[in-house]
Amino acid sequence: MNVEDSRQRSQGKARLQVCATVLLGSCAAVAWGQTHDVVIRNAEIFDGSGGAPYAGELAIDGDRIAYVGHADELKGTLEIDAQGQAVAPGFVNMLAHPEESLLVDGRALSDLRQGVTLEVMGEDSMGPLTPAMKDRMRQRQIDIHYSVDWTTLGEYLHGLEKRGVAPGTDEMMATRPRGRLRAPRVDEHHAPAGPQ
Repeated sequence: MNVEDSRQRSQGKARLQVCATVLLGSCAAVAWGQTHDVVIRNAEIFDGSGGAPYAGELAIDGDRIAYVGHADELKGTLEIDAQGQAVAPGFVNMLAHPEESLLVDGRALSDLRQGVTLEVMGEDSMGPLTPAMKDRMRQRQIDIHYSVDWTTLGEYLHGLEKRGVAPGTDEMMATRPRGRLRAPRVDEHHAPAGPQ
């Protein structure tokens, strides 16, 4: 299996995990007697409400969860027996640092295998970048090598989207001295910011 096949397979699994976990609270009404794309049976369901887990079934149609609850009569094109397995909302890594690794391998397997479906990146944001910051970023690359072909955070995130990444990504705007709102003005010297 080549890297591209592996990435597509991981992304497909990630989409199923996201579909089957993140959206538990936004289920559509189930159509009884219909054959669903996927039915997951006998799962221990942690619905994210803080309540006790319960045994139940999930029905998935396309990228939507059609049903969560107790329904033995559900039929699916693909049926998965999840006996002894838990289904939970995707976890959020609130201080993730996959900024560089996602550029070369969007599968994010180290977090994805632990149930993380959203990476919130922060203080070491990838934009905005001045030309000097871009040069330093290239010089500091050690084991992960990539081209710095963006300037703004939006361009970086758009590049990730074009490459295809398994987890969702978001950016926490850091306001600390190293934060990217301040860094392009004062660079890395922690000089006082001017009125601009």
